[in-house]
Amino acid sequence: MKILIVSPYLPHPRSGHGTGDVMHGLLRHISRRHEITLISFCDKRELALAADLKELPIRFHAVPRRKGVQENVWSNLSLVATRLLQFCRSLVLWQPYYMGKYYHPRMARLIKRLTAGSSYDIVQLDMVQMGQYFRYAGGCKRILYAYEVAFRPAYRRYRSAASILARSLSFIRWCQCALFERRMAGKFDRILCVTDQDKTLLERLTSSRRMSYLPLGADVSGQPPPYASRERESLVFVGSFSHRPNREAVLWLVGEIFPLVLNKFPGATLSVIGSNPPDELKELAARTPQVRILGFVDDVAGYLRTSAVFIAPLRSGGGVKVKILHAMGQGIPVVTTKVGIEGITPEGALVGNTAGRLADNICALFGDRDRAAEVGRKGWEAMRAWNSWESVTLRLEGIYEQVLAS
Repeated sequence: MKILIVSPYLPHPRSGHGTGDVMHGLLRHISRRHEITLISFCDKRELALAADLKELPIRFHAVPRRKGVQENVWSNLSLVATRLLQFCRSLVLWQPYYMGKYYHPRMARLIKRLTAGSSYDIVQLDMVQMGQYFRYAGGCKRILYAYEVAFRPAYRRYRSAASILARSLSFIRWCQCALFERRMAGKFDRILCVTDQDKTLLERLTSSRRMSYLPLGADVSGQPPPYASRERESLVFVGSFSHRPNREAVLWLVGEIFPLVLNKFPGATLSVIGSNPPDELKELAARTPQVRILGFVDDVAGYLRTSAVFIAPLRSGGGVKVKILHAMGQGIPVVTTKVGIEGITPEGALVGNTAGRLADNICALFGDRDRAAEVGRKGWEAMRAWNSWESVTLRLEGIYEQVLAS
């Protein structure tokens, strides 16, 4: 098959997004048997990483996209003007501003040029915010890979908002997300959802049956290390802190959950991995010497193979948490919340929704290493059966064939 994939982020393990690692893995496997062209937005940092994609047998087109603080005043003013225009466009179209930020005429023109004459069998738009480019995909079969159903985390944010103003703004955003996704559903030949729950929610919202469930892929170790070799009473947290749910989770972990663990296990340690750790986290860690803020690390898998417990106390967000897939793929037992375990087999995790319950689960695994080893083994076996790249790629190819035959 000849497939065009359009991405909002560079599919690269070091892109700073969990989905970047997943997208890269998917490209790595489907490009072995299909002709793949990739178009991706890239910021300045991602453009420097893009050279690594040359190792893959794909055609690649980068569309530069600015974000954050720029190198000079004029660039900053230009970016502000661009964001203002995108905001106004979002108001006119009554869509979330977050979606509007990802519209760029250069991206639209490139998709239109490459698909002219329907030279591709399938155009796959990755992430909901890229769905707005459907109209430029020519006469190809169109697939939206919805790594996260946007209206679900928007609803959670609305429910948890503290002030009347925040609640009102969150309600508007929730309505905009629901309307945006309902509009998108009718424009695609198939929408891929990463959890059965997301698939059911979208079917109810849109009355469409063009939905398929496709588990996220993950690298699964050939055999996890013996649990006896793991460091005792060691916790590890992983997450990019540019993502709000990760910031909320780690502050809750360091401020409330980990102190409860230290009451029972004073020698416990917590390693926090992730780029751009917030100042509030650094201040909390400064008062607790057992907390180590590591920032970005090249070899996350090394920590997943040596730590005793993986902790992900997530209370917001949506979709499947890639960090938990990676952890289970390395055989480490996981402690998380109901939000964290959505779309993932629960056998490899202990689940709780309060600081006390999460701390108790951590202490239970610290205190019973045989049980911890069993939980980690079950998670690894589930990943191998459902989330290995071989399994996911075969399912995706089956969906492609169904779409082309429809």
